[in-house]
Amino acid sequence: MFRFLLLSILLISCVSQTQNNKLEKLKEYEGLYEYLNGTTLILQASAPDTTLYAIIDGAKYPLYHQVADTFRNNQKDKVVFNRDTNKQILSYSVDGNSFNLLSKEFEGMEMEPRSVISNNPDKYFYSTPDDINDGLKVGNLNEEFSIPELIIDMVKKTIAYEYPDVHSTLIYKNDKLVLEEYFYGYDRSTPHQLRSATKVLYGTLLGIAIQQGFIKSENELLLPYFRDQYDSFENVTPEKKNLRIKDFLTYQHGMDCENNNPRSRGNEMAMMRSADWTKYTLDLPMVGKPGEKSSY
Repeated sequence: MFRFLLLSILLISCVSQTQNNKLEKLKEYEGLYEYLNGTTLILQASAPDTTLYAIIDGAKYPLYHQVADTFRNNQKDKVVFNRDTNKQILSYSVDGNSFNLLSKEFEGMEMEPRSVISNNPDKYFYSTPDDINDGLKVGNLNEEFSIPELIIDMVKKTIAYEYPDVHSTLIYKNDKLVLEEYFYGYDRSTPHQLRSATKVLYGTLLGIAIQQGFIKSENELLLPYFRDQYDSFENVTPEKKNLRIKDFLTYQHGMDCENNNPRSRGNEMAMMRSADWTKYTLDLPMVGKPGEKSSY
């Protein structure tokens, strides 16, 4: 029994030391760097998952270490760091472009859910959300749920990094806000990228526009609504001319736009490198007929 206990302690110690060494290695790449279109990004190492992240407009994108100074991003692009004669990081290169390190000083993101108690989530205690006179009534979790312990346990597991990258958890029940918790330094006033959450919003707005008579229906052709903004579009084909608003809402546009394919012209990272995301998207070549196949 003693041998088993001693071996377990040694194994835990070795794993912990390996993670610490990996984290210190990743910190070599940290800093404020140049990015596309005259912007900047931050590279920051995360202790909870020992991963290097590119932080762009408040959003995190992981970089996966391959060999030496080489990483891969989610699009499988090779990200290679360049060093000077003193072995100090100078820049990184990706997709034929090179971006310089501007400063080792940067204002990074909070990488732990609750840095003060991440290692001891049992220190978390529930409290009723603040009443800030924003039109939402507040209530108590214990009064609205028969087993509030399950929800409290969920919050504790989020703090313990069992549910990573949950920025906030709010529960609204019986016309009352009964839970309001934030993580990773976020709070109710933090501007946040909505990203895919906007999909439901756009469909709702379209329904209102149709109801108000601004748009006849979701079957209206898409391109004419952009003629006043853009003089022309690239890769115009009969299929593109027949693109409907509905085709975009249902991801059945038929364009070369597949986020899970790093070679797709409409891949998210390719689009983000452009100065005008809307024009870039409308200029994409067609690879199928609208309304036939879904493509995210």
